[in-house]
Amino acid sequence: MGSLSLFDATEQQTLRFGPLWVFQVIAGADKDWDETESNALQDWIKANAPNLGEVTKESLLAVVADFNGNMEKFALDDRTAGNGLREISKMLDTKSQEDEAEYEKALQDLGKAIASASDAISVDEQGVLDKMKEILDES
Repeated sequence: MGSLSLFDATEQQTLRFGPLWVFQVIAGADKDWDETESNALQDWIKANAPNLGEVTKESLLAVVADFNGNMEKFALDDRTAGNGLREISKMLDTKSQEDEAEYEKALQDLGKAIASASDAISVDEQGVLDKMKEILDES
């Protein structure tokens, strides 16, 4: 597995935005954002990230280490979720292919956890999960 030192500060911030783009599109799919979904995001990361490779683990854990600070930076970012996820996929493909599959699977698993947090995964949420997988598989 690669090292987070392969990525400059801007790229590391983009990696931290990955889970937030997932949260944004999944929680927004049914137009019903709630605290349960935010908690699912943070709980999934805390439970699963420690078992992952350095790039994925450190990127995800940084999100919850300063959740409010990352959300503030995220709110100022003008990329769409699709464009941001494409950027992450290309960046990982170029700099750390061995981490690409793990990071992308982590985002997909995180999306499923967020989607199922409030209830069963809705048709709209499943559509978003399918589109997210398609975007991440493009590179």
